[in-house]
Amino acid sequence: DVYQGAPTAMTLFVGGGPKVAAFAWGLRFLVMGLLPLAQNWQTALVILAALSLIGGNITGIVQRNIKRMLAYSAISNMGFVLLGLLAGIVKGDASAPANAYSSAMFYAIVYLITTLGSFGVVMLLARRDFEAETIDDFK
Repeated sequence: DVYQGAPTAMTLFVGGGPKVAAFAWGLRFLVMGLLPLAQNWQTALVILAALSLIGGNITGIVQRNIKRMLAYSAISNMGFVLLGLLAGIVKGDASAPANAYSSAMFYAIVYLITTLGSFGVVMLLARRDFEAETIDDFK
């Protein structure tokens, strides 16, 4: 609802940056701070990632509003970022997590760039006194 009701420029700001910040927080807090408890928090993140992927994709596919669809896409994409965090530690072993975390960071940065591009296209296609909001507006 926030994505749909807010101006596209504000949605662009909210839709991109906080996702990369959430990844950085997750990496710093979970991996560097709570590494000895990885067996405990990995189970919760697996469940959150699965719910994020399933819920974001199923709910997003039925949307008619482009900004709502992009919002549910953001939910789904955060599930992929969580999977990247999960891939770094296998059975409590954190001997070689650098590749998994760097891959997840790369995904988060590419997601940020594509989100900026998506909302930029929505802003570009808007005309005076008309903001393209529904998928039919883009036909």
